[in-house]
Amino acid sequence: REQILRGMGRRDECQTEIDAMMRLSEQVDDPAIRALVFNRKARFELDALRKEGVAELLDRALAAAEEAKNAGAEVEALRLRALLARERGDLAGSLAACDRALGRAGFRPELLAARGSVLVQQGIVLLFLGRLQDAMQADIEALVIFRRLGLKRNEAYALNALGVDLASLGAYEDAIHTILASIVVDREIGDRNHLGRKLANVGQLCAQLGDEPRAEAFLRRALKV
Repeated sequence: REQILRGMGRRDECQTEIDAMMRLSEQVDDPAIRALVFNRKARFELDALRKEGVAELLDRALAAAEEAKNAGAEVEALRLRALLARERGDLAGSLAACDRALGRAGFRPELLAARGSVLVQQGIVLLFLGRLQDAMQADIEALVIFRRLGLKRNEAYALNALGVDLASLGAYEDAIHTILASIVVDREIGDRNHLGRKLANVGQLCAQLGDEPRAEAFLRRALKV
């Protein structure tokens, strides 16, 4: 339920679900449940751009995942650790966490989705480091994985990341088409979580191309989301 509410952008209800999950984790002696809940709580805080206390949550998630021998939860904790490090400006630490997560996931069929999510995170860090071709390679691999698995929400995530890569290369038209393709997928599944940001990105790209009326139209739509 928390996953669905997150996709719909209903943060208050997400908070209620997360709080209930945290209470449950205190009542059961199951490390797999604890790992899941700590990861979800950490993700919720990072979605809200809050970093305080997240490192401790991820340490607990990683310890619980290792205790439960749950490789998927371990990979997710490492992915979120990479995100936290990036938000703190520690790009080397973020890349190291991504590398560790990818090594743990490998190419095991049951962990392909987790691998794809880490690749998108890795792509963002590589982009920040100016390694544009490496970033594109990571995002393209992630996109192939998500399409193969039929994971639409993740596919939209990878498409948006690839659009940002293309924009960084100066391929603004290609970037617009790619981000709009991401928005189309979002609409197919009713996901509004990042819609405003994506519309704003398209508006900025239109402005780069000198198409002011189109840029204003997308920016107005972004403000309404």
